[in-house]
Amino acid sequence: MTIIDRFGLPCNERKPPFDEIRFVVIHYTATETLEEALGKMAIRDVSAHYAIDVDGTVYRLVPEEKRAWHVKTGCHWRGVPDVNSASIGIELVNVGIERADEGISPRPFAELQIAALKALLADIRSRRGRLELLGHSDADPDRKLDPGPLFPWGEFDPMPLVEEPLTESGISAGILARRLASLGYDARSPLAFSSFLLRWAPELWNDAVAALSRRTADTPTAGILPLKAEFAQSANTRGHPQEDAVLCDPENSIFAVCDGITRSSYTTGEPSPAKVVADLFAKTLRVAYAARGPRQGTRGRLAASVREASRAVAAWNAEHLPRHGGEDDYLSNDLAGLVFVAAAIDGRQACIAQIGDCWADLLRGGGCVRLTNCGTERVAEFRKAGGVGRETTLRIRRDIRNNATTDTWSRWRYGAVTGEPRGLWFVEWRMTELRPGDVLFLGTDGLAPFWESHGRKNGNVDTLKASTARTIIAAARTSCDDDKTLLRIDVG
Repeated sequence: MTIIDRFGLPCNERKPPFDEIRFVVIHYTATETLEEALGKMAIRDVSAHYAIDVDGTVYRLVPEEKRAWHVKTGCHWRGVPDVNSASIGIELVNVGIERADEGISPRPFAELQIAALKALLADIRSRRGRLELLGHSDADPDRKLDPGPLFPWGEFDPMPLVEEPLTESGISAGILARRLASLGYDARSPLAFSSFLLRWAPELWNDAVAALSRRTADTPTAGILPLKAEFAQSANTRGHPQEDAVLCDPENSIFAVCDGITRSSYTTGEPSPAKVVADLFAKTLRVAYAARGPRQGTRGRLAASVREASRAVAAWNAEHLPRHGGEDDYLSNDLAGLVFVAAAIDGRQACIAQIGDCWADLLRGGGCVRLTNCGTERVAEFRKAGGVGRETTLRIRRDIRNNATTDTWSRWRYGAVTGEPRGLWFVEWRMTELRPGDVLFLGTDGLAPFWESHGRKNGNVDTLKASTARTIIAAARTSCDDDKTLLRIDVG
């Protein structure tokens, strides 16, 4: 078997004995081509040890002796606390199942690709013993679906032996959880059973998702927490037009704050292009999410709606803003765009999507659960390390958005929604379980300095929970000269 080396993706040294290799994790790229996949991985600072193209060509991206970044930190399996550190990751070039709303239908894996995977696994196991084979969805059931229901698991590993049938009816929830845990699944995850079906009974997976959706719809009070939401905004102190937008729809349980951006400064006229596309994105996101049924699941429904809203931004840019070189590229054109954080809530589960400078925090009890990282922090870190001033910082913020290059600023790059497909590669996702009494805050980066100093660091969680969005905005008015938007969601 011929393997072509294509190094350059991020990796770290393994640290024995904690990084003893015990698993091989199978992924799909969710892209049409290998080159698109490599660009996507470079942008997101992730990697895998191998990639197999549709023609069966095998590429080594990271040496096995090093730790790649292909599974979220902290995902565990069979007592191993971090699957990423104890595994070899293999990416298969395949569009996956999440892009059907774009007209890209799921495709079976190519025969040459599967044959190459079998040969590669045989080679790895001949050197390292019979490592257990996992899907990405096995290790990270809350976030991932790959390698999906079309992967031919039957050609690789046999069905595991269980003492009782793993169905949701006929056994108690406790027994089900113990059986899933005995197989290796994180039984605390509400999607563990779904991930089990996705791998071992894919023909039942869609039916199970549909049945769960119907059961939720038929019993609207079962497991569903009431929501109360309110938001507040304040304009910047620079005299520029306000460019934030808000989506607050408790009826459909979809919420978002958006911060419009452009590479140029529009100091006169209202609304600015940034404000127009921020409003357009929020409106399209609400309509698209409400139009989709729960069958897709909360994350699938939100992801499809984000893509539809991004296409609306692309269409507006194409019609209203000039092009240079005929390419939809934020770096070479004066595109309008936005960064956002959104929360879609289904029952007790919340799916958080975030890109760029916006942020989300969950106040629970007397503590603060940080749900996202604010992209501004990366720029501030770079500014501090390089000793650069404000004007250079603004230039950095413009130049590293949606930038796929690997230069000295690569670790600080972050994204924006401008209609460019690669911009959506930067969207970060998180599933979290809500509890009665939780307070979820979504905010723009104009509030980040105040929130950091008055909330997380000083432990003023009780004060924040007792404050309305309007009083928090008023208190933060002088903390930063940017626009400020805060959306507060009270749970049950």
